[in-house]
Amino acid sequence: MHAKNPKFFPETFFEDEANKVYVASLDKFTETAADIKIQTNGLIHQMLEFCLGSPTEIQYDQFGKPWLTDRSIGFSLSHSREYLAIVLSKNYEPGIDVETIRPTLEKIVPRLLHPSEQKFLDDCSDRQMALQFIWGAKEAVYKSWGKRALNFADEMVLEPFQTTGNDTLTCHFKKDGLHWIYTLQAITFLGNYLVVTSSVSDQNSY
Repeated sequence: MHAKNPKFFPETFFEDEANKVYVASLDKFTETAADIKIQTNGLIHQMLEFCLGSPTEIQYDQFGKPWLTDRSIGFSLSHSREYLAIVLSKNYEPGIDVETIRPTLEKIVPRLLHPSEQKFLDDCSDRQMALQFIWGAKEAVYKSWGKRALNFADEMVLEPFQTTGNDTLTCHFKKDGLHWIYTLQAITFLGNYLVVTSSVSDQNSY
């Protein structure tokens, strides 16, 4: 028996040669945390069954990173108050973050932003969008990395970018003397900010 079609927005939200991103409405019938978790987990499995064509189990490792039973498919998920977002990739472990507007991000700017990012933010015409995209990008890279103990300000640094609401971002991820460059897509929709990795380039073989 196949899962019912989730309420996708739209059915395919973003897609390229390596990644497929799906966003679906999260209908909350109650405000209790336990019931919302049950509803969210149910929707995740509906989306995966619809997208992959068969029921799929999710496993979590010691760092809390979710994996599909079929490890050949990279997977990440995120949800805001109203939407659940997943990304599937055949080439690498992706990361995704979706958030509603978060004015409280201003409070963590000193711990979140590299000095070059703070300068970019101070000069940016849309400060809130820029800050949401920076936060979302670092969350997405963090999920792609899949481990803990990351310094968000110094180990993940974004290059300056446009804030049109549909933008390409570049993040330099440096950890333990190694260097990767992530490309990400940043999109706004209905008061939500979605950032997802689209590729990663290993700079350590050069």
